[in-house]
Amino acid sequence: MTSVEPPGATPALDDDVLDQFVELGIARPLAEILACPCPHHASLRPDVSASTLVCERCATTFPVRDGVPVLLVDDATPGPRGIGSAIAGE
Repeated sequence: MTSVEPPGATPALDDDVLDQFVELGIARPLAEILACPCPHHASLRPDVSASTLVCERCATTFPVRDGVPVLLVDDATPGPRGIGSAIAGE
């Protein structure tokens, strides 16, 4: 039987992406539920080299400090069109 995701559900992260979260010090269960604090609550992807999480919708980056994701808009670096705004092509 095939599982169907409910509308608005975040797609499951593959093991390689989860391993990147772990490299940043973020536990897998937390990594699976993290989302951008913008109204669209898009998924975040890890950028290990920059110690940040990047919103897949608006490209806003959020710092990770000592394994703790800081999802405060005041500490974020907005994407090219601002926090919550879709990047080109969406």
